[in-house]
Amino acid sequence: MECDGAMFHSARSAKERDIYRQRFLESKGWHIARIWSKNWWKNPAKEIQKVKKLIETICNE
Repeated sequence: MECDGAMFHSARSAKERDIYRQRFLESKGWHIARIWSKNWWKNPAKEIQKVKKLIETICNE
């Protein structure tokens, strides 16, 4: 799980770093989910539900 704001990800170097890190982790079997800080502050319960749903999906694979 990664949590960062849109401004952080708008920089080219941040995007490249995140893309490579995500690809590497996924190649090792990781599941990546991103929570944007704006969405968290707006509705944390909704974001928690998304995470729970993803965990349930992964556990049922």
